[in-house]
Amino acid sequence: MKKWTFAILMYCKNINSKDYVSAVIHGCKSIKKEYKIAFLINFFILNAVYLYFNMNFLHGSHDWMHLRYDLDQEYYATVGRFSIRIISALLEWKYLPFLNHCLGFIFLSLTPVFLVKYWKLPVTLFNIFALSVFLLLYPQLSSVIYFLHLSYAYLLAPLLIIIALILSEKKNYAASVFSVALLVFAIGDYNVCINTLAVIFIGKMLLEYANGSSFLALFKKYFRTISIICLSCILYFLIIQYLKYTGVFAEKYNTALLASDRILPRIFTVFVDSFKHFYTTYPFLDLKYCIVLSLLFVPMFALVIRGSIRKKSLQFLLGQLFLFTAIVFCSNIIHCVTDTYVLFYTYVTYFSLPYVYTCVIAYILNSHLLWSKNVLFLLLIPICYFSIIRDFECQKYWKIGLDGDKQIISRLVDRIEQQDNFLYDTRYNLIFIGYYTPFNSHYFQSPQYDQDNAVVNGNFFPAKSLWAVIALMPRAKWFNSAFLIETATPADKIQKSFSDVPMDYIISLKPWPHKNSVLVYEDKIIVCWRADELEYLKKVLEESD
Repeated sequence: MKKWTFAILMYCKNINSKDYVSAVIHGCKSIKKEYKIAFLINFFILNAVYLYFNMNFLHGSHDWMHLRYDLDQEYYATVGRFSIRIISALLEWKYLPFLNHCLGFIFLSLTPVFLVKYWKLPVTLFNIFALSVFLLLYPQLSSVIYFLHLSYAYLLAPLLIIIALILSEKKNYAASVFSVALLVFAIGDYNVCINTLAVIFIGKMLLEYANGSSFLALFKKYFRTISIICLSCILYFLIIQYLKYTGVFAEKYNTALLASDRILPRIFTVFVDSFKHFYTTYPFLDLKYCIVLSLLFVPMFALVIRGSIRKKSLQFLLGQLFLFTAIVFCSNIIHCVTDTYVLFYTYVTYFSLPYVYTCVIAYILNSHLLWSKNVLFLLLIPICYFSIIRDFECQKYWKIGLDGDKQIISRLVDRIEQQDNFLYDTRYNLIFIGYYTPFNSHYFQSPQYDQDNAVVNGNFFPAKSLWAVIALMPRAKWFNSAFLIETATPADKIQKSFSDVPMDYIISLKPWPHKNSVLVYEDKIIVCWRADELEYLKKVLEESD
């Protein structure tokens, strides 16, 4: 007890003897002005480009579940994202207009600043801006901020990874421990950040190899960092196993591991798809845009060939090509061992592909040649222009889609209340047959794209929990419970729910927007959205008879 009392007294003495305000001000003044100016410019660009998004409080389908209630404190631990609980606790498990994305934009604005420091590029405003282009303006960023209640946590993880890698190079035990803690925290935020970690670290190896370091010298120099990365991945795996053992964690989505006999075929698939990723198209990431981005490889490979000719070394050429191939492949390394193949998901893409392009830009800047810098400058002009155009276009369709989905829900409530059997003083059980079809699926047709984008191809309201949105409407306070019928819904549950509904009523149902898509019978409101689920329902009920 005396020991603790003495420690507290000493701490109080230190507080009284040090001017923390002056120390903080001095620390801020000591930061290079290029870093401070670059951060402010990045933060301004993000808020200017996404101003319409913030002012309209746009968000995705998952977020509607948390408008009325705070975030689920247990859910993200069940899918292996244990760090999100700690980050969300800072905002009291709420998500708010402007504030959530303001935090995320601060983290994102700092990321390229720390990248310049980690990759040891010359500290100039142009170099920081060049690395910022893809991280700030890449159109897939919209798919990350689509998940408003998670975006600030997702955008924090890459920053923590870079800080951890910087600390890993310090020959200090405390720094190494802190580095491991930051990496485990970042991976526990979202395990696809392993892709980001791999790209950033191998990117540094490529830059240093291009500067003349051998593979053996790099291995010796960064053995500590490699050990820290391996230890962090092992600790993450052990934490996941512990959560699984305690019953908190459920293997699903991208945290379920592949069976050992499927890993080798998956590695080959990921290797091929990683290169295919460069020209895979999405809404707002069309082929023309991909071609413009691919022009960045021209000055990069020109520099690779130039350096190999000057050194008269085929080994130097092959070494650089090997490291670049490793960067591309390792940008999706996590998908080699996870069961659900989420490589082409838009929000997963953001954690890998933009960082690969950023590595390419860093390689060009690392050459210190005037012509390569000028070529890069000329290429960044159309890239910035086309990126901003697509960012604004995405927000436009986002607003159109959200308003369209709101009209669908409002029209549904109107139709329910117009039914002859509907009574306001009755508490109903709401039954949905299938999911509603989002407005954007009609307005934004995208057959020319290889992949979808959640912003325009997904539902803006939670498809499985649409009643959570209806319950927020002031006039829709007339239902107690809700039930969703899918083609996988057990037959006994369907039979129990429709045991008292005449078969003639079911036969008369038609998919939305038909006038017979809504049925009110006694204490049930039945809404038919899709034909497949309706046919499944009829089949189950006919077999029960």
